Amino acid sequence: MKWPLLLITAFLCLTVEISGQTRDSLQADTLVRRAAEALKRNQPDSAAQLHQQALNYFKSKGHLIAWIQSHVKLAYAWSGPLNQPFTGLELIDQALLSPFRTPRSRLEWEQLSLTYQAKAFIYEEYVGDFMAAKLQYELGFQIFAQQLGEKSDRIAGYLYYKYGNLCTRLGDYERAQNIHQRGINYSKQYNLPTIAKYGDLAIVLIEQHKNEAALQVIREGLSREGGSAEATITLRRTEARAHFNLGNIEAAKQTIAQVPPLIKQLKIEGSQTDEAYYWSGYYELLAVIQEKTGHLEQVVSLYRKAIQFETQTWGTPERREVGKLYGLLGDVYLRHGKSKEALQEYQQALKCVMTHFKPNHADEHPDKSQFFPENTILEALDGKARAFRALGQLDKALECYELIPVVETKLRATHAYESSSLLALDESRRRFDEAIEVAWQLYAQNNNRQYAESAFRLTEQARGMLLLQSLAEAQASYQLPENIRRQEEKLNGKMVWYDREIAAERDAGPDGNAARLAQLEKELFDLKQENEKFKAELRRQFPEYAALSDEIRFLEVADVPGLLRSNQLLIDFYLTDKNAFVFAFDPQGSFSWRRTELPGGFREKVKRWVEYLQKGDEEDQPGAVFFRQQAYELYALLLAPELQKMLPQSGSLMLIPDDALVFVPFEVLLTQPSPAGNWRDLPWLLGGYNSGYAYSATLLHMQQTISRQHREQKTSPKFRFGGFSATYSAADIYQPVGTEPLVKNTRKLLGGKIWSQKRCNEETFKEMAPDCRVLLLAMHGKADAENPALSKFLFGDPGPDSLENNNELYAGELQIMRLQADLAVLSACYSGFGKLHHGEGVFSLARAFTRAGVPATVMSLWLLQDNTPGPLLQSFFQYLQAGKSKDEALRLAKLDFIKNDEHFAFSHPTYWASLTTTGDMCALDLPQAPYFPWWWPVALLLLAAVLVFLWRTRKRN
Repeated sequence: MKWPLLLITAFLCLTVEISGQTRDSLQADTLVRRAAEALKRNQPDSAAQLHQQALNYFKSKGHLIAWIQSHVKLAYAWSGPLNQPFTGLELIDQALLSPFRTPRSRLEWEQLSLTYQAKAFIYEEYVGDFMAAKLQYELGFQIFAQQLGEKSDRIAGYLYYKYGNLCTRLGDYERAQNIHQRGINYSKQYNLPTIAKYGDLAIVLIEQHKNEAALQVIREGLSREGGSAEATITLRRTEARAHFNLGNIEAAKQTIAQVPPLIKQLKIEGSQTDEAYYWSGYYELLAVIQEKTGHLEQVVSLYRKAIQFETQTWGTPERREVGKLYGLLGDVYLRHGKSKEALQEYQQALKCVMTHFKPNHADEHPDKSQFFPENTILEALDGKARAFRALGQLDKALECYELIPVVETKLRATHAYESSSLLALDESRRRFDEAIEVAWQLYAQNNNRQYAESAFRLTEQARGMLLLQSLAEAQASYQLPENIRRQEEKLNGKMVWYDREIAAERDAGPDGNAARLAQLEKELFDLKQENEKFKAELRRQFPEYAALSDEIRFLEVADVPGLLRSNQLLIDFYLTDKNAFVFAFDPQGSFSWRRTELPGGFREKVKRWVEYLQKGDEEDQPGAVFFRQQAYELYALLLAPELQKMLPQSGSLMLIPDDALVFVPFEVLLTQPSPAGNWRDLPWLLGGYNSGYAYSATLLHMQQTISRQHREQKTSPKFRFGGFSATYSAADIYQPVGTEPLVKNTRKLLGGKIWSQKRCNEETFKEMAPDCRVLLLAMHGKADAENPALSKFLFGDPGPDSLENNNELYAGELQIMRLQADLAVLSACYSGFGKLHHGEGVFSLARAFTRAGVPATVMSLWLLQDNTPGPLLQSFFQYLQAGKSKDEALRLAKLDFIKNDEHFAFSHPTYWASLTTTGDMCALDLPQAPYFPWWWPVALLLLAAVLVFLWRTRKRN
């Protein structure tokens, strides 16, 4: 019997000894066995009758365990021998959804958990629906954790292994690591070495490129669970893989050489695991190692042996495990310049995984409607694309590249942890880079616009995906009932608190509390499980919510002009290692695309250029010369061709930067070479062009939609303006200057309400900010480039450390708020600075406002100087109230500042260039509100009283 079938048979057929079992109950068990045999003979009606007789007896005697088990056994018969898994799943659902009573004992809860796991196995192994399988494992795990206190050897021995490996398969590595670590902790706590799976944990670490950490886990595993050949084989194979990844080929060879004797030892130990399973893994890794020193024919032979044994293990080639080996063999052929052979292997990999895919030749691609979350599909499509490129069939390569994002999206949907999604996005960037280059080659050959449009579509899919998905989900949640939304907010708030505390413990390093960190991670994992169950139920109960949160339509080239005002260009940048691609659009539908080679050391020069701006050292003359030269070179490289052709005099720019350009304030680029001259008189781009920024065109469209929805609402937020000005009493906290006058003057201009000094605190902000149309935060901001979730606003002196309010509003807390503001102005240092993830953008405090639903933000890219935010932002709000768009209002405010003789000493761009605006640039309807100081009514009353007194006195006289 093949090892997976042996495993599942043993698992599904586990029985619980029931004391005092009667002859009648034994007869009922016999009825279940006869029903299973009837199914195997293809006699479903007879099987149903026999099963019903058994069910009637189990129910009459209150034998819930036997009642549930009978459904599971027959479901397995339907799914395996009869190959009708959905009928089997329906049978299990009958047991789970309508049992004759709820479980009362520990054994009955155990059986319920095992049944969810059986359902998960059927979804995973027979249906291939990994999302559904993951949900069932989660439900089984919740019972295991909540009802059984995470203590059941029968469940632990199976669940940690299967659930953890499924998460690894889906690329949800942080969750997989958590599950496998809990299995190891269980093994240690109850001294059960067979529960621990050190090898599986090491595999997860290797997938995250943590090879040294994997070797540490393997060493511990060898000392604790290395007694059996079966456990040692996995550990040695994983150890060899880690050594290989670290470049230690000799150590890898020595380690893998220990595996064959261990495989031969399996029979001696009486292991029932099929040897073919381990021979396949051995030959696969041996082929990987031998490719460094061996001949192609030898390596191919080793892979063929691995495929042979893997097929023998499963009894069929139609398995993802077999397909993965074909994909690896395709990689070997491609590296050795045999592209046609590689293409055949990649196609075979797809056929193994997608059993309904029956191509006539290697040029055919699967229908994207048949895709499901599976890394092997993604890897095979990527391999085919590279093979087609090598063969010069660029059209076919581009077709493959355009299919890959569909699979990536499905895989990302399975990730519970953002870190797993970010890792996947980092890895996908290489594929997008290749795809854009292919599209350019095709475009350059015949100037066919369709390839430029394909390239733009791919760049849209390559950036801001997590932000887009979270914003779409947040907007969809407005369709939910109020009580459901509050429940969702409560869960999100708890998870943010745990993320924050875990990040702080990790940041503490050796000084941190390891026990507390482990407990926090365990509790967060359980909370995420609860949240996923909650989300699944939401999708089931509210189909409209599911459709709105899942459906993201990426903008096409034809859609972009509709985003623009008259006399406005959208310029979109995409950077690969060697080239910059520039897309340009105008409102009339003109569209251009060009490629320009990046000069040597481009990213290092941009970084140095930005650092000069941030430091603002006016005495650094070499730095100033470099800055001015680079400012013109960047303009000539990135903007000059588009502006000279499409907008030669002046106008507005909507810029979508990428990679190193996200930290560049384009307003300080120079339109002419200017090595010398007064700072304020230089030919800044600011002099002729308004500049706004966006994460992507698709996200900009979503933000413009939010703005329009705000305008169409029947009721407006309670306050036209909300200003928050913080003060600090601690001696070690620098006191920002001019924050309170700034918010007071803005309130005089716009009306609304302000909170300053002690009234400005985190709790008040959380309560009042959702009722403000325009927000102004004038306070300290701190960016954490390593742990973006720890970036925060300081709302005054620290308060009591609590789950809710401690006067430190973290980015994670902010992004789950539900704000109705049209604009958030962040007069706080580094509010636009943070950790850069390629494609996803900068994780900053400003980004958190975007996730909270604010369609436009003014932010600071670096440290704000005391004498600039007040005048700049006061002028900005005046222009905004006068009807100017946000980008024009900020530009005019900056020009006023640097042209004002009073600010001559602050004309260096370090003082004024850090403030930028992102999102929807539309003008706001902000009529001037009459402002009456609080003392006016008092003064009028006193005057009236005096007049009355004088009148009475005169009358009396």
